[in-house]
Formats: sequence, structure tokens, C-alpha cells
Amino acid sequence: MFEEVDLVPRTEGRRKKLINIEPQQKLIEQQKEQKILKRYIDAIEKLQEYALPDSIPCREEEKKIITEFLLEGLQNKGSNQTLC
Repeated sequence: MFEEVDLVPRTEGRRKKLINIEPQQKLIEQQKEQKILKRYIDAIEKLQEYALPDSIPCREEEKKIITEFLLEGLQNKGSNQTLC
């Protein structure tokens, strides 16, 4: 894509030059792609197992209920029960 640019002030006549604006557009597109890629990498980093905390505050009671449910299920050899 090309854009006309005045080479001299308008009082001296109107000579124009065509300049290629594609490199500018490509640079803008590359910058947008880099921002998207950075967000994607940040999301991946946050989802990695090592990013998880060792414990979650105020979740001890829920963890205890689920652990007991699973252990009871194993002891009963997987009998039908629901976690309510």
C-alpha cells in the first residue's frame, strides 16, 4: 500500500512522492502479535503445576471432606455414593 507525501511546501508547487507504508503496517501487526503471544505465555506460566501454591487458605475443611470421601470409596471398593 502506498501513500502520497508532499515533498515541498504547498506554496512552491505540488510535487508528490509515493512512499510504501507496508513496513509500518507490518511493524504494527508484529507488535500486536507479540502482545498476544506474551499474554498466551503468561497464561501458560500461571497454569503450570509449579505455579500452584502448596495450600489454599480457608480450604482445609473442603479438602478434608473430599479426602475422606475418596478414602471411603476406596475402602468400599467404589460403591455408589455421591459427594454432597
